[in-house]
Amino acid sequence: LHQRLLDLGGSVFHPRGLGDDQHDNGYHGGLDPWARSLWETLNKIMPIPKGLAPLDAKTLLPPKYKVELLPLLPKLPKTLTKTA
Repeated sequence: LHQRLLDLGGSVFHPRGLGDDQHDNGYHGGLDPWARSLWETLNKIMPIPKGLAPLDAKTLLPPKYKVELLPLLPKLPKTLTKTA
């Protein structure tokens, strides 16, 4: 994908992150530092508008989904559970 984007006229604004799932800390060992530096680069290219602030890395966003546990259904007779 990287080379294809270059072939189409794209330009590199930040070194690509290749990741390493064999890192001592798992893939986060390489991903986290790269992601932090990516955000720093993006902030230099397109700063956050005045009056807004970046989210703290530990701030949790509100959930998109609500999980609701439903009561258990009674067991169905064996005749209704057979598949053809």
